[in-house]
Amino acid sequence: MSKKMELKKKGVLLTIDLSFYLEMSGKPNLDAGEVGLITKHWQRWFSFFNAYTLGEPKGFLIIFLGKEVEKEIEAAWVTSPSKGYALDLMAKTMLMSAVKEFIPELATLKCAPVPKVNKQIRRKVASVGLEVKKNGILNHKYAVFTYFPYKGGCEVCLLKENCPGANNQFGK
Repeated sequence: MSKKMELKKKGVLLTIDLSFYLEMSGKPNLDAGEVGLITKHWQRWFSFFNAYTLGEPKGFLIIFLGKEVEKEIEAAWVTSPSKGYALDLMAKTMLMSAVKEFIPELATLKCAPVPKVNKQIRRKVASVGLEVKKNGILNHKYAVFTYFPYKGGCEVCLLKENCPGANNQFGK
């Protein structure tokens, strides 16, 4: 890739999408305690939310929550598995809600393909504190790295051979 790719911080206004949270959870409804938990953490975690584009008009989207969120969720799993599950799902909802803001097609396609990367892209991604491993996975649990704008589904995804979604591991 000879062209210089610029990394740009992006702002996004995320509102809590409880219907998307419910869809991801597979539950028919939420009780008041869950709504309070989600609302409290959503507002607080927004300070750990990061969104970047790398290369425009065609390039990549990087969205992640800081490691503080990951540590908090891990601690919640130990003290209360139900709280840990709710917070884990809320973090994933927050990420995918943001991805859908940037890439509206994902609202119906539901999959953000993992791109193949080179050293230059790895260095740029590393400059925001993330590592792209050779298998395309990021070193943050709550992170999404995909093509921007939308470039295609399974045919361009680095994980196509071992995709949990394609192998029906998401309960589709």
